[in-house]
Amino acid sequence: MLWEGDWMDKREVVFLTKGNRENPSLHFYFSGKERCAPRHSFGPAVRSQYLLHFVAQGQGIYTVCGREFTVQAGEVFLIYPGDVTFYRADEKEPWEYRWMAFHGNEAEAIMKRCGFSREHPVADYAQGSEQKKARVEMLLEALLEQYAGKNEGEYGWKGYLYLIFHELEQPERPEEDWKWEYVERAKKYISENFSYDLKIQDVAAYVGVDRTYLYRLFQKYQAQSPQDYLLGTRFQEARNMLRYTQMPVTLIACSCGFKDSAAFCRYFKKRYGKSPRDYRREKQVNI
Repeated sequence: MLWEGDWMDKREVVFLTKGNRENPSLHFYFSGKERCAPRHSFGPAVRSQYLLHFVAQGQGIYTVCGREFTVQAGEVFLIYPGDVTFYRADEKEPWEYRWMAFHGNEAEAIMKRCGFSREHPVADYAQGSEQKKARVEMLLEALLEQYAGKNEGEYGWKGYLYLIFHELEQPERPEEDWKWEYVERAKKYISENFSYDLKIQDVAAYVGVDRTYLYRLFQKYQAQSPQDYLLGTRFQEARNMLRYTQMPVTLIACSCGFKDSAAFCRYFKKRYGKSPRDYRREKQVNI
């Protein structure tokens, strides 16, 4: 056990390393807790195990794969093996968190059942319940206190892991719910990225499904292909810009993801029966 006393009365660290690797299903590696100083940070770094940080108080930021998440009290963030990560405590409300590291053949499946993915590495471990928050923190504290410096064995440590995973586990949903969520996630991604050179393969990769499977889901739930939905989103935004702005048609085409303004004008006329300029003359709102 490694203990660092209060640093300027603002930082506590407890670090516990345990576990063996005889059983490949799930290994407990280490656990700890820290009361961070303002803006205390770690990284960029790469871990070789799964690592969960449970924020009991305060807040901070967690950055992974170029995306930044704000994590607050009652939330937990997951570090995947091999990912480059960085996290930092808030300047005014630095966080206090407990962590635990683990690995094994079960780890990825367990994390999925707990609602984690690389797209969504942050979860609410309190789930709106102070009782659940207290149970999780009690289990984490027991993992620290009961096994610090003791040789309790792999089953004891894993027992606490499974109890914590039980608290984090998300209720199973019908398959139809997951299918609908894939479509909704794809639509949201399209709405946020349609102005770029977006390919449907990019959308499918973000959602985490095969492109052909995404096509079938869109046909079922949207009665159109993902490509048609993308084009519809671009044209809808183009119509809004024509109505409510004075932007040149060439710039509107570029802003909506069309590389060729001449092709944009042809497609627009084919779709709406008039050119972008004629549409603007008829529909533009006086600003």
